[in-house]
Amino acid sequence: MEYITNHLDHTDKRIKKIILNYGYDRQSIKLIEEMAELQQAICKHRESKDKAKSLIDIKGEIADVLIMLEQVKYILNISDEELNKIKEYKLNRQLLRMKSE
Repeated sequence: MEYITNHLDHTDKRIKKIILNYGYDRQSIKLIEEMAELQQAICKHRESKDKAKSLIDIKGEIADVLIMLEQVKYILNISDEELNKIKEYKLNRQLLRMKSE
């Protein structure tokens, strides 16, 4: 546990406090729940007559998912640098796929 509290010092102290209190198992389930809520909000937005309201809902759900992702990244010691490299690879791979469509 000491290792966890000493790494990724740039992480928001509130993120650290929350994940260390609840732990990975509980928060990973919460992440899945929040992702499902975001999915639902996106689906509702497509059919909504009040796009402004449904967009506010999407923004709130995105914020919830991002908060949960930060907690999971922290507890699993996943750095932004590592993720950025993976994102670059995946973006470039998709652009190559698009060329052959």
